Amino acid sequence: NGELGLVRLGACEVIDGDEREHAVRESHARRRHGDPPGVVVVVAAGNSGTDTPSYPASLSTVISVGALDEAGTGLATFSGRGRWVSVAAPGTAIIGPVPGNRFAEWSGTSMATPLVAGQLALLAGIDGLAAKVKPEEVTKKRRELVTRSARSLEGTKDGTVDLVGSLTLAAENADRRRARHRPGRSGR
Repeated sequence: NGELGLVRLGACEVIDGDEREHAVRESHARRRHGDPPGVVVVVAAGNSGTDTPSYPASLSTVISVGALDEAGTGLATFSGRGRWVSVAAPGTAIIGPVPGNRFAEWSGTSMATPLVAGQLALLAGIDGLAAKVKPEEVTKKRRELVTRSARSLEGTKDGTVDLVGSLTLAAENADRRRARHRPGRSGR
């Protein structure tokens, strides 16, 4: 319905002319001009296993995603880590389709990133933000739904993604907005 734009990127280094760098810069330029509202850039934190920031994952305007270990209790040994990593999601032993009508198991922050992009898509379906707040606020508020509901995890800024927590928070926020705008109320 045009209310959410997602850009999901794998990790990359600073390389002149890189397509990923161009995509990030273009999405930020669009956001500065308010078109389209709600664009959220979700970036894999990289598989270096270190706290050395990578680009574009270390930009403060993106949601940088690390990978959880198989148990889901900490970061995978290969995952980028540090205060520049926004959240972590399952990214170890992920089974997915490969050419030839087969499936394979993969691990990496690029496996975790689509889960956060999907979380944002679900949030866009229930939060009603595009119709309720200024376009330039939509991206910020959607990012906050993901990061504020995250459960604390060492090695990340905000923690482990919590899909149920973020959906609950979005629903509560939508209920509060509806209550403020009921007929007979001033909305103040």
